[in-house]
Amino acid sequence: MNIGTAISVEITKAGVKKIDLANAMGVSNVTISKLCAGDLCSLPLLIRAAKALGISPSSLLSRAGELTSRKLETPGKLKINSKVALN
Repeated sequence: MNIGTAISVEITKAGVKKIDLANAMGVSNVTISKLCAGDLCSLPLLIRAAKALGISPSSLLSRAGELTSRKLETPGKLKINSKVALN
């Protein structure tokens, strides 16, 4: 999974709405939607998102790595993950 999924997970864990995160970060709701979809990613945005969610940027990146490494094979289908999480 991508960093956008990790951000979405953290938004859910924090119990906040995307619009509230957008306001806390000083960006538009569209920016948050693109960030969560994985269509937009920059280090400054990730840092701002992490801080607004009350977590460290490294925790957010680690969360993305955990989600990536948890991809499992489904019966009858092989999923090959080309991303490698470095811890």
